[in-house]
Amino acid sequence: MNGVLEKLKYNLEILISDNNAIINNDPLPIIKAEKPQMMELLQDLITNSIRYRGSKTPKIHISAKKDGIMVVSSWRQ
Repeated sequence: MNGVLEKLKYNLEILISDNNAIINNDPLPIIKAEKPQMMELLQDLITNSIRYRGSKTPKIHISAKKDGIMVVSSWRQ
């Protein structure tokens, strides 16, 4: 997921820059998933967080942790 997030931040560089968005993350786990679906999911979450933030500077923190066989994600804005 770290690679997916970095690629996505590169793809959204103009949106992030134009809105002075701050996006950071904790180390993300390796998961078994379809890369295009994970890209779409994160893209939707990030773009919505930037677009619907009100007047505040968008600050987004992404993290995840393993809980048994599940991965629990956390998203703060």
